[in-house]
Amino acid sequence: MSTANKAYVIRISGKLQRYKWGDLRAEKWTYEHIKNILPVPKFFDVGEMYKRSYSIASFINGTIPSPNDTNIAVLAGRILKKLHNIKFPRYGDIDILNGKGVFDSWQEFLTKQINDYLNFIPKNTIQTKYLDLLMQIPEEANFKLKGSLLHGDFQRRNLLKVANRISGVIDFDRCLIGDPFFDFAPLLYHSEQTWSTNVIKGYFSSFSPPKYFYRKVYLYV
Repeated sequence: MSTANKAYVIRISGKLQRYKWGDLRAEKWTYEHIKNILPVPKFFDVGEMYKRSYSIASFINGTIPSPNDTNIAVLAGRILKKLHNIKFPRYGDIDILNGKGVFDSWQEFLTKQINDYLNFIPKNTIQTKYLDLLMQIPEEANFKLKGSLLHGDFQRRNLLKVANRISGVIDFDRCLIGDPFFDFAPLLYHSEQTWSTNVIKGYFSSFSPPKYFYRKVYLYV
């Protein structure tokens, strides 16, 4: 939507309720906490009407970067690092009233995610051996440091660029608090190898990722 001098982005939840009221409020809360650190939209309103949630935010100029845009990918890695340097207490979904996660441990959050997934899929579609592996993930993740602010869906399609700079980081509706490596799961799963390799290069600067990096990320995938 646009007026004479300004443009806005309006999102309305669909039949599947992807943009839940709580998710959009958490997204707005996150933008307010990072607006001076990262290029993000300004939220003007979040609410619920006729059993559907909506949000109104500023429009950011830019295009989705190409997977072969090496410089932008490296910049994306540095931006992700800045985001992960922001710490909050506890883990998982964000309690916006108290500014902290709703779970006491990262393992507790992961266990809840796995149980929700198992309740969603049809019964008897996962072999026992894979189910056992799935339930081992929370302990193998073994993250006990103070949680980082996570994007939750850090993909190329959620970045905007103008010339040689990143003009916007968008779609924080899956934001949460936890293990920084969790943000690399959608990156490696959904992105082209060239793009993800350069993002990782930008994130770790001149250093190589720690030896356990890929094993841990693939746990989350």
